[in-house]
Amino acid sequence: MRDIYFAFGPNRAFIFDGPQSYKCSGIPDAVWDAIGDDKIGQIRCLAMNDHAGGEIFLVYEDANGQRWSWINSTMKTESEMLCSELLDEGETKCRVAFGQNGHYVAWSTFDGWQNAIRPGRSRIEVACVGVDDACFVLQTDGKFWYDLRGNYDALDEIMSDLRHGDIEFLALNPFRVGEFFLLLADNTAVFQVPLAYRPKLEAALADHGISCRALTTQQVEHEVPRATRGKRFVKALVGAVAKQAFGGVISGVASALVGAVACVVM
Repeated sequence: MRDIYFAFGPNRAFIFDGPQSYKCSGIPDAVWDAIGDDKIGQIRCLAMNDHAGGEIFLVYEDANGQRWSWINSTMKTESEMLCSELLDEGETKCRVAFGQNGHYVAWSTFDGWQNAIRPGRSRIEVACVGVDDACFVLQTDGKFWYDLRGNYDALDEIMSDLRHGDIEFLALNPFRVGEFFLLLADNTAVFQVPLAYRPKLEAALADHGISCRALTTQQVEHEVPRATRGKRFVKALVGAVAKQAFGGVISGVASALVGAVACVVM
């Protein structure tokens, strides 16, 4: 798979990073302060939300290939259980993607968590949570599961024509209805993003030789109201998604994924 990373953040923030270049907008100053004088090799994970003032989880490589991680004080306070699990697993091995109202998915890129349950099973490559707890899971073997919950109409049409192995990366914007970034195995990217940062994203994709197709629909203009659901989502995704993806019941938050809904098997 191509070494590409993309993430949405609140207040129309985004970051795209790859071996050739990176582009971003609206990234909190605290992120750059945490990196300090390090010369960034590549961002591996930048999870941001607007819950309780904004939680941030960062994993990056410096120019020498050494991995570093940072969790801001808000996340340490608001997501204490998750932070403890990340620390136990090894923060630089972990990935997090935030949804609405403090919801999230979290997984390990190495042995441990879900992979330890069924040795030899494919691990999680990419996962994300979107508007109204829409979700997507991509395994390292190319198989994927998703439920967009009616909030990403254009993407839903595209996904209906895709098969396992066709997707390399997908990010859902949990803060704005309809927005997404999809990287396909045929070296094509399809996305719906705010017009203000489309030129930056298109330039970054061109740097990597990736063909792109930007979509614009009325749906993309709708802001998402703050969610009011509680945190009963923990057991739901562990019991539904993880069971489908790995063929066994996975117990505990650290075992695989934490989220809100069961993903639909393609």
